[in-house]
Amino acid sequence: IDTIVQKVEDAAIATVNAADSSGHRGILITVACLVIGFVLAVALGFLLTRLITKPLFKGVDLAKAMADGDLTKTMDVDQKDEIGILAQSLNDMAKNLRRMFGEIKQGVTSVDESSTQLAAISNQMASGAEATASRSAQVAAAAEEMSANQTSIAAAMEQAAVNVNMV
Repeated sequence: IDTIVQKVEDAAIATVNAADSSGHRGILITVACLVIGFVLAVALGFLLTRLITKPLFKGVDLAKAMADGDLTKTMDVDQKDEIGILAQSLNDMAKNLRRMFGEIKQGVTSVDESSTQLAAISNQMASGAEATASRSAQVAAAAEEMSANQTSIAAAMEQAAVNVNMV
């Protein structure tokens, strides 16, 4: 019986040692998995953060350039998610603003040409008005001279009538 007990105790000790060894190995594997999982989680977190923030920073740079008046820049993002939609919308906005400012520039050029033409017409009208005023002054002077001549003629006729009456 002592031999059986001894064998059972030896077997129990061996089983305990094997269980301890398995437990330590399990703990070691668990810790290693946790460390690897943590490292992977951190790496994936940085990667995803980079994938999200890089296009956003491009959008911010585009918005700053547009705010500074540079409408020639565009965003280079080939994503099909919300950030890609935002990038495409910003590119469309910049293109539409370029088109609108081009149309405004054409309108300003047209208005400038029209104002130049109006100024030329105004100068012609002013010259015509001066010529008309000069001619009017000449006509007025001639009319005044005619009036003076008619007064002289009337006076001479009156004198002639008096002379005829005297005769």
